[in-house]
Amino acid sequence: MGSRGNGGGGGLALNPTPVVPPVQQIPQPANYDGPPVNNIDDFRNLSPEDAARYVAAVDREFSQRDYNSIIQQGMNPNNTVQALVDKLNYHDGPMAVLPDAAYDAQYKANALNRVEIYRGLGGDQSKSGDVYQQQFLYGDKTFIGGGVHGDGIYMTTSMHYANMYSGVDATKTSVTGYIDKSVAKVVTEDSIQRQFGNESSQVQRGFGYNYNAYALYKGYNVIHCPGGNRSAAYAYGKGSGRGNNARYMDFYMPLTRSVLVMREHTRLR
Repeated sequence: MGSRGNGGGGGLALNPTPVVPPVQQIPQPANYDGPPVNNIDDFRNLSPEDAARYVAAVDREFSQRDYNSIIQQGMNPNNTVQALVDKLNYHDGPMAVLPDAAYDAQYKANALNRVEIYRGLGGDQSKSGDVYQQQFLYGDKTFIGGGVHGDGIYMTTSMHYANMYSGVDATKTSVTGYIDKSVAKVVTEDSIQRQFGNESSQVQRGFGYNYNAYALYKGYNVIHCPGGNRSAAYAYGKGSGRGNNARYMDFYMPLTRSVLVMREHTRLR
């Protein structure tokens, strides 16, 4: 009679080989014939030349989609990083949305550079209420903004500055949170610009001269812009910030919400 131990004749193996789920296949963009890309890791494993060709193809494909449909889904129709985030299904939500007391008890210990960051979401409250706020905290899609520092989720250390981009009632049109330092892969704007500048003109052109998309390719998930727009000094968003406490506001631009821990209720008023 066969043994019933491991591998015994006719017996059942006690440690069967685990079944590895198949990699989810996503359609490759038209006019791209490089290595298949099915997720963010595949994208980051491409050569710079293939990555540039992939970005150009994804951006072109995204630009041909229905403009209003993209907006209705809560996305930005004119944005290269948005195109990549959507194509790669990199819409991960925040790491956590915490009750105010739990958030307040831990943010200084866990926050990148021990700073809290804010984002004004604007909108016509007579029509939108807190729709944009709820989308940011709990929505399926990540809205990627654009501006003088390129593409990303613009957030600032200045409450005052964020309030400028909120609606009349900032309690419904802003968010408060921090970047969890345990998962942050941060690059300064100056550094990523230098890295991008060292690539060939062909690669830079394929990326649409978009160093933020290049940062996503290089594995970063946060771009730090010390000094923000350097338009005014703030001491954590309150007053002009004089003396030893003077500091320019900083911009932090996450490229994914998954690095963020959010406060259930914003501090902005």
